[in-house]
Amino acid sequence: MKTTAVKALAAEDAFWENIISQHDVSKDYINMDAGRWGIMANPALEEFIRRTRHITQNSSYYARNLNISPELGGQYREENQIIPKVIAGSLGADEDEVALTRNATEALQHLISGYNKINPGDTVIYSDLDYGSICREMDYLAKNNGGNVVTFNISEPATYENIIDAYESVLTPQDERMHAGITSFRIKGATSRAVNDTLCNTLLSKYNINTNPISGINMGSVVRIVPGLYNNMADMDKFSAALKDILG
Repeated sequence: MKTTAVKALAAEDAFWENIISQHDVSKDYINMDAGRWGIMANPALEEFIRRTRHITQNSSYYARNLNISPELGGQYREENQIIPKVIAGSLGADEDEVALTRNATEALQHLISGYNKINPGDTVIYSDLDYGSICREMDYLAKNNGGNVVTFNISEPATYENIIDAYESVLTPQDERMHAGITSFRIKGATSRAVNDTLCNTLLSKYNINTNPISGINMGSVVRIVPGLYNNMADMDKFSAALKDILG
């Protein structure tokens, strides 16, 4: 599909409403903290349950036996070869360009720990805005290869130009080149973790909006916002209205 067609499709409310309808999420609150793990769309969940039941029933027979009936779901070694090909085909990629991991964090950890061009004395660099588990993986990369770690703080507000000089980050200022599906915000002067804990609690208890406080940033604690595929623009509007109400 051409890029222009994809952009046009992504701008259609009906397209996203169809995706949202395939996620069975709680209606008791608006979940804007999809950062710990994502959830399965209903078709994927149903297939996951079916496959889990099949593997549980067949155990090592499924894993070892080459003659298992196709109607029972095939056998492990065959499927382990077919599935990456199917995924690569759906992405328009070559099979050797696709690797399957459990989540984005694990994928990045594999990429970092597997990087083989760090030599003794080389320097690994990251900032206070980088994701915590990724920072720890960078520490491991340097230590395991005899390298050094240098950290620095990114000035706020962040702009595309001054961040891209070092590397891309996850802040989202008013620059479409920096737009991402994960961001954070801080009310002016609200730099302590305790204040942002209270803000998150208020958003949940008063407005039914689930968010997550984050520490470790040089300029102070923030509230992280991670919308999921099940969120819609109405959810964003409610979040915006809640912030305006809190700020008076």
